[in-house]
Amino acid sequence: MELRIYVRQAKIVCLDETDVLAAINDFLKASIDRTAWADEGHISRAGLERFSEDLSRTWKHKKEKVFLGFSEKDDITKGRLLYHDCMDHTAKLDGLETPSHVTRGSLHALADDRLIGWHPSYSSELDRIGSTENPS
Repeated sequence: MELRIYVRQAKIVCLDETDVLAAINDFLKASIDRTAWADEGHISRAGLERFSEDLSRTWKHKKEKVFLGFSEKDDITKGRLLYHDCMDHTAKLDGLETPSHVTRGSLHALADDRLIGWHPSYSSELDRIGSTENPS
């Protein structure tokens, strides 16, 4: 079975199974909520795009802080620090307060599209491991 990219990203930085299961849960719940809210007219496509852009920008700033502030740490540790810092982030979607799983799941959606990642070399690491379950 081929793992989703966001799950492989979590495994590259050696997140434990509890964190991986939480990521899957957040990803699925966020996808369901975003779809329902869009269908009901609560959010717009433009709002979703701004939300993703804001999350990407936040990820970039957090990445710089972690990688500069913890330059002595190995890449897996830096990736875990970045991951957990991002999972604490909250954001509004089209001006609406959202449950925390929406922000976390939306970050996982960006990771699934390879727009963001946790490991400093996430793109090359994903290429290296391909679709295998065990990235080690």
